[in-house]
Amino acid sequence: SALLRSVSHDLRTPLATIRAVTSDLQSDTPYDEDTRRELLELVADEAERLDRLVANLLSLSRIEAGALAPDRSAVALDELAAHAVKRLGRLFQGRRVQLDLASDLPLVDGDYTQIELVVSNLLENAARHSPDGSIVRVGARATGELVETWVEDEGSGIAPFERERIFEPFRRGDGSTSSGVGLAICKAVIEAHGGTIGVDATPGSGARFHFTLPRWHDNGR
Repeated sequence: SALLRSVSHDLRTPLATIRAVTSDLQSDTPYDEDTRRELLELVADEAERLDRLVANLLSLSRIEAGALAPDRSAVALDELAAHAVKRLGRLFQGRRVQLDLASDLPLVDGDYTQIELVVSNLLENAARHSPDGSIVRVGARATGELVETWVEDEGSGIAPFERERIFEPFRRGDGSTSSGVGLAICKAVIEAHGGTIGVDATPGSGARFHFTLPRWHDNGR
């Protein structure tokens, strides 16, 4: 019941957009080529949004079944982060994304698909809470045997008492319209990799989500 209440809005909104656009395109309304392309891009964006939601729900089911076992390999975090930012670019219209990835960033030991899900969820969360004209910063650096990655926004921030609770399933921050599963999945994935995740935030000054992953070693990790 909690799951259905949580995701019903997230499922209905992109579906309504896709139905409306496809209905318009099937009608006799004359559209110029640029408008048609823009409408088709909107459908593609909403379909991808649905795909991310389904991926989150599948991950949540694996977490609850105790089956979230990372398929580990050497992962280039800089390439993964840059790809995720590019893929989700339309979410940041009216905002700017700034990459601060260390040039000597080592490979990490992890599951590429699961880590990409974490980064995508954090980026989508930042886009949701960032005001127009603001900057979202994505960075990564090595700290000993770990690599720390962060996504920072200039939104309204998070109250201190919410900093742990927001990683619980179906927990939403004040004014949030998310399904409430993304951050819980991020926490489960990072902890399954032996890392940690947290948030530094002060109301009115934005939020900085950060997580760590172990470095990859050529001699078998």
